[in-house]
Amino acid sequence: MISQSGLRALACGALVSLGAMSFARAESTYEIPAGAHFNPTNQPHAGPDAAARHEGDMGNVEADASGNAKLDYVDHQISLANDAKSAIGRSVVVHAKPDDLKTQPSGDSGARIACGVIGWAKSQ
Repeated sequence: MISQSGLRALACGALVSLGAMSFARAESTYEIPAGAHFNPTNQPHAGPDAAARHEGDMGNVEADASGNAKLDYVDHQISLANDAKSAIGRSVVVHAKPDDLKTQPSGDSGARIACGVIGWAKSQ
């Protein structure tokens, strides 16, 4: 999976974590019901470069002085095909704190503060 994304309205210099979740259901509350980290292979939580990890472990992203963060992300474990590792129809969640990349099950990354649905965009 390859993704180019941006986040806005983060605190200046904030370091936050990202994770792909089991399902997509974004609501306008901070109680984001997106399920656990996407983990179809039942692996431990780890960093995005670890050989054994949740497919949903996406690591951390840091905001600039204006509170904006840009993410160019390539993942060789998540799929965009119609298979068990597909991220389509799932969600990506921004957590309030950085992921420590080791604490089970979600890296001690704090509350879920934003959520988006992973899907196909209509071609222009």
